[in-house]
Amino acid sequence: MSIKKGVLAVFADKRLYLYTLFDILLVAMLYVSMTSFGAYIQSHSSALQGVDLSNLMQQDPAKASATLDEIKSFLIIFIVVIVGLFITSIVTFSLLQGIIENDITNQKLNKLARWIPFNLLIIIPLTIAGLVLALINILFQSLFNLLPDIAASILKNIVLLYLLATFIILVHLLYRHFVISHKMWASIGEGFHYFFSNKKKVAFLSMIGAIGFLLVGLLLIPLQYFSLGITTIYFIATPLYLLVCEMIRLQVHTL
Repeated sequence: MSIKKGVLAVFADKRLYLYTLFDILLVAMLYVSMTSFGAYIQSHSSALQGVDLSNLMQQDPAKASATLDEIKSFLIIFIVVIVGLFITSIVTFSLLQGIIENDITNQKLNKLARWIPFNLLIIIPLTIAGLVLALINILFQSLFNLLPDIAASILKNIVLLYLLATFIILVHLLYRHFVISHKMWASIGEGFHYFFSNKKKVAFLSMIGAIGFLLVGLLLIPLQYFSLGITTIYFIATPLYLLVCEMIRLQVHTL
């Protein structure tokens, strides 16, 4: 099936919406965790703000000691929660990717734990790839500054969305090879090799992804006239953007 036909067919695929729902639940979990932790930090930091330990030590040593213990406890909790959130996020995200990729390829849910070190391993090569794409974006942004403001703004957004879609495609190419072989380094090499060996297919799918992101952005423009808060727009926009991301994932498996 060609990419063009596959894009139309994918929206009739129930898996698209199921995977998007999984993504929404993951984002919601992370959002609730981060906002709850942020509220905790704000409440405790406000209580400790303005405390002068040196003066308090002279005036009331016992209270100063209790305050110091409270600060130490706060820092320990802060570090433990940060580490806990990071580990929980990586584990949950990795397992979810493994579940989705195994479902797409009709494989049994085996070796799910290997997705955790794999996602940690690909951070470095994907960071390098992301930096290269960011440099390309900066180059185009600089060139577009020579154009009239409206044209420059439109072209900047198009290039940014195109490069974002390209990065997402690269990520899912690595996933596609890993779900089959479960060999970490080999999957990275094969994924990057496929990416550079099939530039036309990748470029076309990047264009499809960019159009999807652009359409979501256009759908959100009218919301600006309803005096909706940023949080409300975020809740509306996130599922739509995640839907496009999952559409890209499914299309990567047709390449």
